[in-house]
Amino acid sequence: MPERGQTARGRAEPRATTPFPMVVERGLSPGDAIAVTSFPQQLLTLRVQRCPCGGRLSLGVDQRLEAHGARMLERMEARCVRCDRMRPMWFDISAYHDDPAAHGRFDELVQLLREGVALMDQGAFAAARPRFEEIVAREPSFAPAWAKLGICAVATDNLPLARRAFTTAIGLCPMEATHHMLMSRLLERVGETDRARWHREVAEALDALVDDDEA
Repeated sequence: MPERGQTARGRAEPRATTPFPMVVERGLSPGDAIAVTSFPQQLLTLRVQRCPCGGRLSLGVDQRLEAHGARMLERMEARCVRCDRMRPMWFDISAYHDDPAAHGRFDELVQLLREGVALMDQGAFAAARPRFEEIVAREPSFAPAWAKLGICAVATDNLPLARRAFTTAIGLCPMEATHHMLMSRLLERVGETDRARWHREVAEALDALVDDDEA
């Protein structure tokens, strides 16, 4: 099982029954604001984060904009659907603030994702890979695209790229069991059995964790 890590500085203490205190919570302060290029990407980012108790986050009612030098930040309130713990989530929205075309750009990324998945379903991993590369180049926090890029890289025998892609996906979504299982299989393939076992155990533990909103 994963070792119990330190809690993030400034974070509210999780409950004593917290199963995953190793989770690194992102966006807790203006200095750690998560850069995004559209409002839909903010919502996606919030959705894939987890509370230390393992619960998913829902959007609260407290939202406000704050200018920090040349940066425009938005503070959103997030609530854990499992333990009701509230936490702030700061986003750097400078890239799209007052830009009406931002939503359209996100829609383009979603379309690229759909095209890439369709090609993967056909076994055309080499053709799908450029779609996911474009997505992560334009929106580096798009975790699902990183994971799919890694799958395409494995299928085309580019294992260094696969490792980087899965590592990034895990960093963005540490509570996503699929990402850990993908990394475990890759590490098994390259002979890193201890690390592969660790990621597999994390994935199995996460799979056993059922959120209140998913029960």
